[in-house]
Amino acid sequence: KLLLLCGGKGTRLIPWTLLARKATFPVRGRPIIEWILDYPKYHGFEDIIPVASPKRLLRHIRTF
Repeated sequence: KLLLLCGGKGTRLIPWTLLARKATFPVRGRPIIEWILDYPKYHGFEDIIPVASPKRLLRHIRTF
């Protein structure tokens, strides 16, 4: 099992974080959160538990 901490306000990435959450920014055509989740899956983690407070981010993680 893996506990994935998804937090922060993205203040260092202003003005981009005023448009979207940092986890949803595209990098090479995919949101950053997908790259982050691929790494533990590649190494055999099947149960990944995201911990976040913004509801929009949790909805995105659930669809992945």
